[in-house]
Amino acid sequence: RVRFSGDAVGGCDRKVKKELSNASTSTAAAAAAAEGASNNEPDENCSSVLDDGTPDGTIHWLSMSFRDKSLETELRRRSWSDAYLLHQLAIVLMGAHHIAAVAHDSSLTPISLIWAPLCVFQLLSRHTIHVHLADQARAHELGSRILTLLIVVGTSLQRLALAVPGLHPQVAKDTALARSGEFALLFIMLHLSHVGLAYRLVLHACVTLSLATSGWGGDSRGWTQLGQPFDTLYVVVANVVGAAIGHCAEVILRRAFFARHVERRRADVVIERLEREKQRAQYDYELLAHEIRRSTVTFSGYASSAGAYSAGSTDATDR
Repeated sequence: RVRFSGDAVGGCDRKVKKELSNASTSTAAAAAAAEGASNNEPDENCSSVLDDGTPDGTIHWLSMSFRDKSLETELRRRSWSDAYLLHQLAIVLMGAHHIAAVAHDSSLTPISLIWAPLCVFQLLSRHTIHVHLADQARAHELGSRILTLLIVVGTSLQRLALAVPGLHPQVAKDTALARSGEFALLFIMLHLSHVGLAYRLVLHACVTLSLATSGWGGDSRGWTQLGQPFDTLYVVVANVVGAAIGHCAEVILRRAFFARHVERRRADVVIERLEREKQRAQYDYELLAHEIRRSTVTFSGYASSAGAYSAGSTDATDR
C-alpha cells in the first residue's frame, strides 16, 4: 500500500512538473515577446523611439512631417480614410461654384470649362482609390499625385487661355477675390490632408505662374480688370494666407494625433504588463497547488502506513 502511494506521488509529480514546464515556457515566451516589443532599436519602418520608450513626435518645421517615419505613415493612412467625405464635399462645392459662376456671368465659361471637368475626374478617382486600394498609406500617396497632376493641368490650361487674346475674360474685383479665396482654401485642404512638401511647392509655383505672370509689359491688363501689379498681389496673398492657415491647422492636428498615439501606446504597455503579471500569478498558483497536492498525497501515504503498522501491532498484542 505504501509502495502504491509512492507510485501515485511519483506519477502526480511527473504530471504536474510537465504542466509547470509548459507554463514556464509560455511565460518565458511572453516575456521575451514583451521585451522585444519594448526594444528601442529602429524597426523596419524606421521608427524612432526615445529613451523612455515614447515615439519621437518631433515635427520638421518646413516639411511638416514627423521624424518618426512609422508615425508619418500611420497619420497619412488615417487621414486618407477619415477625411474621405470631407474631401469629396470640398470638390463638390468647388465644382458647384464654377457652375454657379457661369450661370451668374457667361463670360466666365472658359474658366469653368477648364475646372469643372477636373473636379468631376477628381471625385471619381478619389472614390475609386478609396474603394479598391486596401493599403491606405499607398492610397494617400497615389491620391496626392493625382490631385497635384489635375491642378497642374488646370493651371496650365488657364495660363494658355490667358495667352489667347479675348479667350480668357478679365474678371471683376469681387470675382477675383472669390477665385483667389478658392486657391487659399485649396492650400488649406492640402495641409489638412497632410500632402507632402514637394507636392505643395509644385502647386504653389503652378498657381502663381499661371495667373501672376499675365499682363506684365504688354497691352493686356492681366486676368482681372485691375491689372498688374494687383493680379500678382491677389495670387501671392492667397498663397501666403492659405499656407499660413493650413500650416497652423496641420500643427494642431499632428500634435493631437501624437498625443492620442502616445496614450494608445501607454495603454498597450499597461495591458502587456498586466498580462505578464497574470501569467506569473497563474504559474505561482499552479506551483502552490502542486505543492499542496504533493503534500496531501504524501501525508495520505504516511497515514496509511502508520495505520497498517498500528493495526499489526494491535494484532500482535492480542495474540
